[in-house]
Amino acid sequence: MGPIGRMHRRSAFTAALMLAALVVWQAGAAIALSLPHPEPPRRLTVQATMKGKLGNGRKVNFRVVATDPQSWFHLKSVKMSLLLHGFTIQDVEFFVGDQTINTTGLSRVKFGGRPLAGSFLRIINGNTSRFVRQTFSVTLTFWAKVTESIPGDVRLRLLATDQDGNTSRATDRVPVFNGLLSWGMVALVGGAMLALGGFLGRTVTSRRYRQREPSIWQILERRLKEQRARPPTPVAVLGAPERVG
Repeated sequence: MGPIGRMHRRSAFTAALMLAALVVWQAGAAIALSLPHPEPPRRLTVQATMKGKLGNGRKVNFRVVATDPQSWFHLKSVKMSLLLHGFTIQDVEFFVGDQTINTTGLSRVKFGGRPLAGSFLRIINGNTSRFVRQTFSVTLTFWAKVTESIPGDVRLRLLATDQDGNTSRATDRVPVFNGLLSWGMVALVGGAMLALGGFLGRTVTSRRYRQREPSIWQILERRLKEQRARPPTPVAVLGAPERVG
């Protein structure tokens, strides 16, 4: 077989490989398209994660996920609240329908629009905010800046509400950087400081007392001086020799 025949055979072989690869790719695409829809959740749920610590001047990142067994557009709103001893100190609420957000005392703004200045958290908003919707869930990602000192025993409460008024709640502690001390911690620290102060006071007093005490060499030197200053003691007169009988 000549060179031309061999070239024809190679071209045919290469074409066959390309055709086989195309068939495999189309089969894979068909398999991917034929996957079933994701299974809906059993109930309304809400959860969140926070990156960073709540400290004055720091930035934290929130990621909130809410799911609905009917669909994502059946969700009405998702609220995030900072709680201190059961009382709300700031709310941040997102509305799914028009994709707006507000915080305590302020009107709604577009999620991803202008920032919102809250009492403790300033919602940065802008292009750092992300809204992702899937078949049965919505995911909110946004940054906030802490503008005030936050007590260490603060809680984060989440509340998801659907169009029928059903709700789902979740509450958990969040990490606080240099948070204010609670009254129980203040009492505990105060007692520890008093005990430590008493111990240090006794230790310093004992050290000062030991420093005032003369050493053994000082005592011996003083006794030698006293003995040299005494007048000579007269020698006693010996009596008659003892009789042994």
